[in-house]
Amino acid sequence: MRKRSLLSIVLVFVLLFLCVCPANGAGLPGDVDSSGKITAADARHALRIAVGLEREKTPGSVAYVTADANCNDSVDPEDARLILRAAINLEKLEDYVK
Repeated sequence: MRKRSLLSIVLVFVLLFLCVCPANGAGLPGDVDSSGKITAADARHALRIAVGLEREKTPGSVAYVTADANCNDSVDPEDARLILRAAINLEKLEDYVK
């Protein structure tokens, strides 16, 4: 009985983890460097992608997908602005994610 309870608890946590994590493995929108949190460095990285200074120009790459904070299928300076505002807690990116 005790083993079943433990197994059930582990299964619930695994299912919750799978539901919370994005299916494409890209991570949290805005977390460009995959550090686990949204920072000003993510905004700089997104801006560098937007203006063509970063090599992450491939739309399917993890950095590109997470830099597209407003989910409009392109990385532009607006994404960097949203990420910076999220980094300093002025705005939540969830409001822009479709």
